[in-house]
Amino acid sequence: MVVQLVGAGVANAQTQTQAQATTPNWDIQDFNSTIQINADNSIDVTEHIVADFSREEHHGIYRDFFLKFSDSNGMLSQVPIHVQSVTDEVGKAWKYTVTVSDKVDNVEIKIGDPHVLLNGVETYNISYKVDRTLKILMNDEEYMGLERSVTGDQWDVPIQKAEATVKLPEVDDTSKLKQWSYCSTGGFGSVAYIRDLNCMTDVVDGKTIQFNAVPSTVGGPALNPGGGMTILAGFSGGGVDIISDNLPVFSDVPPSSQYWDALLSLKGKGIVSGYADGSFKPDNLINRAEFTKIVVGAVYPETQDCAGTTSTFNFSDIVKTAWYADFVCMAFGDQIISGYPDGTFGPAKNINYVEAAKILVNAFKIPTAPPTAGQAWYQGYVNTLVFQKVVPTSITTMDHLMTRGEMAEMIFQIKLKNGNYAIVPM
Repeated sequence: MVVQLVGAGVANAQTQTQAQATTPNWDIQDFNSTIQINADNSIDVTEHIVADFSREEHHGIYRDFFLKFSDSNGMLSQVPIHVQSVTDEVGKAWKYTVTVSDKVDNVEIKIGDPHVLLNGVETYNISYKVDRTLKILMNDEEYMGLERSVTGDQWDVPIQKAEATVKLPEVDDTSKLKQWSYCSTGGFGSVAYIRDLNCMTDVVDGKTIQFNAVPSTVGGPALNPGGGMTILAGFSGGGVDIISDNLPVFSDVPPSSQYWDALLSLKGKGIVSGYADGSFKPDNLINRAEFTKIVVGAVYPETQDCAGTTSTFNFSDIVKTAWYADFVCMAFGDQIISGYPDGTFGPAKNINYVEAAKILVNAFKIPTAPPTAGQAWYQGYVNTLVFQKVVPTSITTMDHLMTRGEMAEMIFQIKLKNGNYAIVPM
């Protein structure tokens, strides 16, 4: 199975006015992408983009990334991206903002100062991390690969030089690196595993593969407007965590499940683990103790020994040696939860939507307006989640009892929208 990762989208300049000529008069002198494949099925990417604005002034560039890939069965999955830094040629940080689409289909990095026009050659070094990128090739579990649209394929300017360097993890068999590495140029829909004469592949050593786009005409650009470079780096290697899109993430959560994306991501981060029989039971109701434990695990990197050492943690219905006591204690200490007026927490009580909304908004520290006069205590929390479009369509009433699948979907979407997990300047 070969999977096309639509992970690197488009970059265009921020124009001075909307009335500028429709034909851009600037270009990309150099687009160089360095990709490190990691053992945890992620990649670290640094893009070196040199833009020439000497013929046409601009404020900066836009860099768009599509967050979904499709496998050979047509299944779409979200690919979380962590934006780490954007700097110039001397390492000085560029001003930039990150915007996620309402449907979480793409993220746009807007680089530059809207109050400053640029009229020379500018360098943009964009560093980011992408999760879940490697896939099994041709149904052979020994061979895996990264297929990636390196430059994006909707540029409206020429790219004079386009290169990519892929650094591999531990490789078992280096003899087939050339055989399993492809490169192609073209517009939208181009695939890397069809070789073309305008894109060259070279295996530098046992761990490095280089790709170069070659001009189709003497003296011309490597990529014309509307073109792009797509690569496939295939290799045989051990110790890399590969997840096949044909397999269920849990025994009862197949790829067709509405919760597959969320559970694949949360399981990979150790936030959820399921039951001993390999199932997750996404339709089961979840109680307040279980919900709090998972939310705390999504926010804090480590569990603290809290319950036995915090004197202010004294819910009357929680024994401090209970399996969930430390999680509830940590949430209480960070004002994520407050319990009921009678001094109880109700750990075994099934959690409803409005209680979950409060915990989620508090845990991820999402700005929210306090309720106005006459509003219920939960209205601000609910409004915040609705505005962010992270509420599953299965939740239709305020007293709706949360399921395990709904819990996972909301945590996943909140992390995507608010940068705690997927898309955020770090």
